[in-house]
Amino acid sequence: MKDIWRERYKNTDVARVEANVLVGFNANIDAKYRVQDLDLEIESANAEDLEQVENKEEILSLLSYCIKNGENREINSEGLELDPETGKEEVGGQAGIMANFLQSKTHETVFYTPFLSERLVEVLDSGLIYPVNSGEGLELLEVVEAINTDRTKVNHILEFDGEKTGRLILSDRLRGFGPYFRKGVEDHISELDEGLDRVLLSGFHNADGNIGAKLRKASQQLEKFDTPVHMEYVDLSDKLNLLEKHIFPHIESIGLDEYEMKALEEALDVELGGDEPSLGEAFQFAKFFINEFGLERVHIHTYSYHLNVTTEAYGVEPDKIRESMLYGETSAVQMADEGEIPEEVKRLEFDNKHIRKLDDLEDFGNFFGLEEFAETGITNIEGLNVVAIPPVIHEEPRRLVGMGDIISAGSFVKETE
Repeated sequence: MKDIWRERYKNTDVARVEANVLVGFNANIDAKYRVQDLDLEIESANAEDLEQVENKEEILSLLSYCIKNGENREINSEGLELDPETGKEEVGGQAGIMANFLQSKTHETVFYTPFLSERLVEVLDSGLIYPVNSGEGLELLEVVEAINTDRTKVNHILEFDGEKTGRLILSDRLRGFGPYFRKGVEDHISELDEGLDRVLLSGFHNADGNIGAKLRKASQQLEKFDTPVHMEYVDLSDKLNLLEKHIFPHIESIGLDEYEMKALEEALDVELGGDEPSLGEAFQFAKFFINEFGLERVHIHTYSYHLNVTTEAYGVEPDKIRESMLYGETSAVQMADEGEIPEEVKRLEFDNKHIRKLDDLEDFGNFFGLEEFAETGITNIEGLNVVAIPPVIHEEPRRLVGMGDIISAGSFVKETE
């Protein structure tokens, strides 16, 4: 059975997508470090799951916990100084990563973040264009021509290898950040929207200050878009009521991983499964989310499977969704292979890579009496189109951060063909 999926991956269409996309809002500098390259006494650290860290000892405790439990974590570390010499700087933030990836894969990628510094521009793709109000209307400038601040957010990312590869993100703060367009651009959203095929947004979790007011502002702007909008979710469980009220009603699609899914289940007070979310639990979550918030598409990407659940009104056929998911995964695996966002997506080769076991697809098919589901990954349940694929596991990844963002962005935009 794995041979069938291996051939599907090898034959995935990796051609450039003739689409126009808009990406916003969060982008920063990621200073990355491989834990094994640092002189850290992790073995002697007391592994502890901490909600905040205030010194190096607490960083080591949380890092030890993440390594032992194979967990990814992002935590506020404003004011903490890290200065190892082995760090590598590159673009970070879900929107920044998605924009850099999509720029060379689409006809045109417009990128908007409210604070665009010269330092940030240095890690953004020079082909990205940025909307500004020239005083005479909307103008699209190259990012290097649109610098508007000297402030830059810098996150420190500690990557580790274990039974599961993972990372601890020590997140900086950008004071005043709001996930919405400034007024000069807001006045021209309809004009901007007219030529778009897809909109991809993230960064609502980074709103600084009066979060309620800023999400209300974002909500008013989202109402003006007719183009399908995808939100790449990052946990904001403590402000979930604000997302429910202001953001979810105005998006068609959401993307998240298994950790974010479990956090949302807890915040929504729904019990759908155990600690390790099965494909069946992910489907139940997607169904609940679609019914509860009126979305048309829920994309869940995990280490064991990728799942896309859409309404029949979504308008993209399941076989096209599957092809697009294969493209998104192929792109992310290539980044893991090369250590950087790929300039051009290439057909997948299986050197030091393998197809994840099909247990989740087989169990799902057996539960619902679907004899061919593990082979096709496509079915319809309760009026919902269900598409699942097994991920490709890279045995020696050179980069992990941003894989989910690329999976989501590639999958969502490739559907336009």
